[in-house]
Amino acid sequence: MLLYTIAGKKKNEFGDDSMLYIRVTIGPNVGDSPGSPYVMEIWPAGKKSPIHNHASAVAVIKVLYGSIRCRYFNPIAPEKPGDPLLILERDYDKEGVTYLLPELYQTHQLENVTKDTCITIQCYRYPDEDDKHYEYFDYINAEKEKLQHFNPTSDIEYSDMISVCAKELQLHNTEIVCFSDPAAPKKNLLKGTIFTTFLRNKKDKWTKASIDLDHGVANIDGVLRCKETTE
Repeated sequence: MLLYTIAGKKKNEFGDDSMLYIRVTIGPNVGDSPGSPYVMEIWPAGKKSPIHNHASAVAVIKVLYGSIRCRYFNPIAPEKPGDPLLILERDYDKEGVTYLLPELYQTHQLENVTKDTCITIQCYRYPDEDDKHYEYFDYINAEKEKLQHFNPTSDIEYSDMISVCAKELQLHNTEIVCFSDPAAPKKNLLKGTIFTTFLRNKKDKWTKASIDLDHGVANIDGVLRCKETTE
């Protein structure tokens, strides 16, 4: 639910629905890289990045799950970016590693051409001799008419994502057993107010929670997602 929500908000970030990925930062920006130095990127099936460069930084990219296609291009012309020349294309599977340097592979595009999610981790750093620290990744817009700045910020911090997703997984594995006043009209069970119920997970641990049947969600520790089984 969390990642679907983030992806939904990013749909038109680059002006093209096919250009979408989620940036999960691991630690703060400490000033020696464009954005956080460690970024986990989640690539939905069939999604890609725009063609972009990397602020003359160095980077190492490793595939943690799935497969990613990397396309490397000649440098982007600032005035008329158009279609830069493709110089190399390669697929990297799980554990595969690639890199970029100021003078090599600096302009690229990543695409998940599979039907499954892909997850990569990136490590960025400015070279020691770089005293400018350009903060943006420049990318070619959807119309291929000009370069635009992308500020490499965070969609969510890694620790926050793990915390929320762990609760979502727990709730997904929970059976909802609804109890109510037998004398209450049936419509109040199917539609209407929020009422108190109990949840039983697969280890028979019971938790008190609030259920909103209008929207089919449960509120447990702030997680609003559930798998319903009514009795």
